[in-house]
Formats: sequence, C-alpha cells, structure tokens
Amino acid sequence: ANDAIKSLSRTYFLNQDATQEYQEDNQNYSDNFNHRLNMRMTYKIDSRNSLIIQPRVSFQQNQSTSFQTGATEQSERLLNQTNNSSGSDIGGYNFANNLLFRHRFEKRGRTISARLRTTVNQQDGFQTLLAENRSFGMNQSLNDTINQETDFVRDGWNVGGNLTYTEPLGPGMVQITAETNRQREFSDKKTFDFNETLQEHTLLDSALSNEFASIYQTHAVGTGYRMFSNGLMGMVRVKYQWASLQSDQVFPAESYIDRDFADLLPSVMLRYKISDSKNIRLFYRTSTQAPSVTQLQDVIDNSNPLQLTVGNSALDQEYRHNLFLRYSSVNADRSNTFFVLLAGSITDNYVGNSTLIAAQDTLIGGSVLLAQGGQLTRAINIGQQRNIRTFITYGQPINWLKSNLNINLSGNIAQTPGLINEQRNDATNSTAGLGLTLSSNISENVDFTISSTSNYNWVSNSIRSELNDQFVNQSTNGELTWIFGKGLVFRTQLNHQLYSGLSAGFDQNFVLWNMSVGKKFLKDRRGELQLSVFDLLKQNQSVQRNITESYIEDAQTQVLQQYFMLTFTYQVRNFKL
Repeated sequence: ANDAIKSLSRTYFLNQDATQEYQEDNQNYSDNFNHRLNMRMTYKIDSRNSLIIQPRVSFQQNQSTSFQTGATEQSERLLNQTNNSSGSDIGGYNFANNLLFRHRFEKRGRTISARLRTTVNQQDGFQTLLAENRSFGMNQSLNDTINQETDFVRDGWNVGGNLTYTEPLGPGMVQITAETNRQREFSDKKTFDFNETLQEHTLLDSALSNEFASIYQTHAVGTGYRMFSNGLMGMVRVKYQWASLQSDQVFPAESYIDRDFADLLPSVMLRYKISDSKNIRLFYRTSTQAPSVTQLQDVIDNSNPLQLTVGNSALDQEYRHNLFLRYSSVNADRSNTFFVLLAGSITDNYVGNSTLIAAQDTLIGGSVLLAQGGQLTRAINIGQQRNIRTFITYGQPINWLKSNLNINLSGNIAQTPGLINEQRNDATNSTAGLGLTLSSNISENVDFTISSTSNYNWVSNSIRSELNDQFVNQSTNGELTWIFGKGLVFRTQLNHQLYSGLSAGFDQNFVLWNMSVGKKFLKDRRGELQLSVFDLLKQNQSVQRNITESYIEDAQTQVLQQYFMLTFTYQVRNFKL
C-alpha cells in the first residue's frame, strides 16, 4: 500500500512573449500486489552440448484512487482549472522464457548455438474519472463536467530467435548469424459517459475509445570477425535487417498502415591491453526501436482534462547509434586507480512530442474539450535526439588515516527536440558534477564513509532563450558503523540535501538523520537484534526537477518521515552436505 501527496510546478516554453505556468496538487492512494518467479536451469547434455532455460513469470494487481487539482496561468491571468477524482482496478501478468542451446564441434572454435525468446503479457481493468473543469475567456467562463468509466484490455506477445555459427579463421574466428523476431500488441479501450436516465455509464464516447493492433517484425542476416593478437581483441559485425510495421485500427474508424524498413546495422568492439595494469575498450552499436502501442494508438487520454495526450498511428521506427569508450589504469604498488568513461548516443527519427497549447476553448475529436491554455500532446517523429556523458574518477589511499579517497568528475549534455504550437524547440540540459568519497579501512569493528556530490545544471531552449535557467543540487553523506563491547553495534547515517534555483517554494535545504543500535548474539554472532529510528530530525523531503522539450517541471512528493523499526537478522553462511 502506498499513500502519496505530490505538488508540481511547470513553466512552458511558449513561442510568444507570454509565460504560461501550470500548478498541480495530487493525492494518490494505491494497493499493489506483485508475485514474481524467476528460474535458471542448466542442463549439460554431454561434453559438447548444453541447454539453458530461463523462465520468468509475474502477476500484478493494482487498485488506486487519486484526487487532483490543477490550474494554468498566463501573465498572472487564470486560464483554466480542474478539480477531479479518479480510480482504477488493473490486473495483469507477464511470462517470458529464454532458451539457449549450444554445440561445440571437435575442431576448436567451431560452434553453433540457437536461441529462442518468447514473451506473453496481458493487462485489463477499468478506470473512472469524475471532473469539474472551468476555463476563463476574456468575457465569459465555461464549465465542463466529466463523468466517465473506461474498460480496457491490453495484451501482446513476442517470439524471436537466432542461429549463430562460428568458424576459426587466421588469428580469430568468423561468425555468421540469422535472426527473426515478431511482436504483436493489441489494445481495446472503451470509454462510457454517464447516462442520467439509466443512472449508469452506458453512453459510448468514440473520441475516447479505440480498438487497435500493431505487428512489428524483423529479419536479419549478418556476419562478423573476432580477432585476438598481441593484447588486442577486436570484433567487427554487420547485419542487414528487414523490418515491417503494421498498424490496424478497427474502431472508431477503420484504418490500416503498412511500412517497410531496410537498415544496415554495424557494430564494433575493441579491447586493447596496453600493459598488465592499463587497458582501453571501445564499443559502437546500432539498433532500431519500434514505437509502442501506446504511442501508436490514436485515442485521446483525458485522465488530466487540462493535459490531454494522444498517440499517432503514422509513427516510424527509430534508428539509434551508441558509443562507449573506457580507459582504466590500476597501480598495484601504490594502490591507486584511474578511470575515464565517455559515452554518447544519437537517435535518428526520434519519437518526440508535438504540444498544442490552446489559445481558446477547442473541441478535440468533435467532443473532447481542450480548455484555453490546456495542452494536447501528440507523439511524432522529429529529427535527432543527442546525448553525451563523461565520468572520470581517481582513487588514492590515505595510509595515515587507513582510508581511501576517490575524486569524481562528471558531465552530461542531452538535447531533445519537440514541437510547440508547430514551432520546433530544442531543449538542452547540461550538467557538471564533482564528487568526493572518503571510505575507511580501519578494522572489522570500525567503518565510516564520507561523501559529497555537487551538480550544476544549465537548461536552455531555442524558442525562448530568456527562460534559460540554472540550478544546483548537492548531496553530502556520512555513515559510521562501530562494533564494541560484547557484540554491541552502533550505526548512524547523516544526509544533507540542497536544491537551489528551483521554482518558488521548491528550493530545499534539509538534513536526514538515521540511527540504530543492535546486539549480536548466538553462535559466531550470526544473529542480530536491532532498533532503528529513521529521520530523527523529521526533515525528510523529496524534490525533483524534470526537463522536457516543452517545459521545465519541479515536483515535490510527500515522503515518510520519522518512524521506528525493530529487526532481527540471522546470517546463513554455508551448508554442509
């Protein structure tokens, strides 16, 4: 069970002089039941053949109730507001299995393997929405009441497999692969408005209903070469992939889309051993990603009447490039380490968002009201999405303190495109960080760690440069464990959180202090009884800043504050047969 209270503030990047603000308060109460079972079975048939089976199954049931108030302002003028309550009861399951067969021939390096992957999932349930909405024009206000119930079913399956053959050649080996995959997703969503005569939800709303199926299938053949020579291990692969994306809508109107794609997907992996203590690795990989059924489904979601969303059955697949470069050095004599990571990605044909901000009250789909200042967000393919990040760390022992010191530097730049009222906006979020960690190595009875991480963030967008922003977040931690006397254990943990530069009322500066005392007993001190207190100062808070291509959002969530807990722990170290 989970009870959550959340407040958020958004600033939209409008392509005009005015600034639009959205404020929301939300209370959510939910009960969630999960059952999961994972297994791995390995069968060694003989010295040359083996079989690995990995099944996974999960069941979930969720019941929730939510109360929400929201309002939009522009230039300090109230445009719209909503006061609504919603409920849901959703259940589902997921089953997946991975089957791998391997065979080694007598000739060293000659192998063949076959892999089969299957997935089946299903989700069904209902949702209710009761909302009172108001929009405020220049001369009049408009009231709109929503009373609806939605029944839905979503299910899907995926079947895929590959066959791989390797053959030694020269200083390495050749690899030949054939792959196929077929994925189907289905969604049936029916929304009914309240019938005042019958006092039941019987009036089908076709603008909020949809029956839709999509099939994405790929077939690929490829080859590659792996080489080992003088500390260098390299692999170059390339595969040619045919893909088709079919979407079939049967309600409220029939439509059918069939698209074919042909892509060359190269990949490179290099690992060079400079010396016994230094090495460098390079990975480059390309892949495709089909849009999800939610992104494809051309049906309006009005769960927040001021923030409508809709899918797009005309979406194409994405093409992704991923690059990873790592250098590491370990000096065993001095016990210091040096590590550098550089990673980046480019996504072509990126599935982003097109946001329409209504200048006046507008009917969407002929019956769904989009109030003045409200937003309708639609999935679209738009340009490139880029991301690059780096991480550098240096570790050095401090012998006189019997501790280790690590210094970390990090950086990240993410650029995400989107459309706002038909005008393109590129939102760029850049982060630079510095971290220090001092960890002890004194004895088995004394252990402490002190760390601090500071991040400076820049936010910019191409539509409204005057809305560019900066903010800082810092986290400092201290932990101490002390075992003394006859098995007595003292633990304490201090965490200081600082957020500066957020929206009004969202800056934070607080300390979270946890403490516990325990007693070890039983044979070899395997048992421990511990009394803990969480949030000794009653200051715990949760704040998060989210940056998208159309807005900056600050969100604060009510979290659990001070509580006490008594625990018993027993260590099972080994079994003797």
